[in-house]
Amino acid sequence: MKKIAVFAMAFMPMWVSAQTVRGDFDADGRVTVNDIAVLINAYLDEGSGYQPQGEIEIPAVQDGKIRLTAAQQQYVSGANAFSFNLFRAVAKQTEAEKSMIMSPLSVIYALGLVNNGASPAVSKEITRVLGFGAEGTRELNAFCANLIANAPLLDEEVTLGIANAFFLNSMKGYTLYDAFRTDMKNYYKALVEELDFSQEASLSHINAWASEQTHGMIPSVLDKLYATAVAYILNALYFKGAWTYPFSPECTWKDAFTKADKSTTTVQMMNAHIDSIPYTATDSYSAIRLPYGNGAYSMTIVLPNNGKTLADVEDVLAADSFQQLQNAMTEEEVEIHLPKFESEADMPLVKIMASLGMPSAFSGAAFPYLCPEQDEIYISNIFQKARIKVNEEGSEAAAVTVIEMREYSIPGNPPYKVFYAKRPFLYFITERSTGAIFFMGRYMGD
Repeated sequence: MKKIAVFAMAFMPMWVSAQTVRGDFDADGRVTVNDIAVLINAYLDEGSGYQPQGEIEIPAVQDGKIRLTAAQQQYVSGANAFSFNLFRAVAKQTEAEKSMIMSPLSVIYALGLVNNGASPAVSKEITRVLGFGAEGTRELNAFCANLIANAPLLDEEVTLGIANAFFLNSMKGYTLYDAFRTDMKNYYKALVEELDFSQEASLSHINAWASEQTHGMIPSVLDKLYATAVAYILNALYFKGAWTYPFSPECTWKDAFTKADKSTTTVQMMNAHIDSIPYTATDSYSAIRLPYGNGAYSMTIVLPNNGKTLADVEDVLAADSFQQLQNAMTEEEVEIHLPKFESEADMPLVKIMASLGMPSAFSGAAFPYLCPEQDEIYISNIFQKARIKVNEEGSEAAAVTVIEMREYSIPGNPPYKVFYAKRPFLYFITERSTGAIFFMGRYMGD
């Protein structure tokens, strides 16, 4: 048995120690053949996270465009498919009459970062749900690294920020695997800090980071920190772009707006006449594409036709059909009437992400390659706060996705007693000094 163990250890890279891999996987006090098999399989599996993904070469922007291979373009299509799936799921849990704003890309970044510490099985679920296939860890990392490096460079008239942070609870005494720390740096340019989650100053520090990265659009993202949490992982996404064809404030006036329930309200309606912008129309909707700055970024607006609802349009729009919509647009002279508006949203995502196909991330031992001292770490919460402003000058939008992680533990006896009288019971009325029973009875629920 010892010879087998030594043989397996001999083929590990130098930076993997016996302490790091924790050898005894079933915690029975012995390193068995099964333990070694688990170790070797994890090391050989691409999704394991034992080995850092390493440095990558990011192609430079060319002709104002981010360069992608044909395979990478397919992954973008997969990510867009995830975006529509996520949007529909969030829309279903949002009140029918309520506006919503969200950033699927921010969710991709937050999950992409922690995916590097996931077990092989959980990693496959995450990358599949996000649209990168079951073995897509490297592709997901490369996609995120490419956008961080190049997306802010496409247009001087657009301010774009993508930031990531990993806040580790210093009171837990945990460290991070070097491989995981390396991947966070190489792919996600993540800030890594240790904070005492029991201190109010730590909560203020994290909220200040979110506010700074979103230029004050989201001044506070957490109401409290849980001292039992292992880590909080944040992605912040910020966008501010000026219209290529701005609306004139003099042409903004109050106008009636018909809501989904057929009631009317008054909005500030922006109005313009543009000689040539992308436009298309179908039996279900009409759509325009309003560019920002040099056109690298734009806002596509899809308006249901009279007699159609948003639900009708959502039913026919998916990643493929949305691309077809874009391809069908032609330059047309268009008179535009667009409300000036602001929206914000706070979206819980645990149940949604589990239902989309990654339930294993929310149970014990999902992320064993984050901390060598603790291999039973899971996502205890994931949510997003988002906000958008649209006015005559352009648009400003921000989103912060938060992942809270904890370690799995078997609950012990609580420090208090529980008396839950939900079954038939007896009762007695007695006198204290003598113990005499004055009344007695039973209650059966009738």
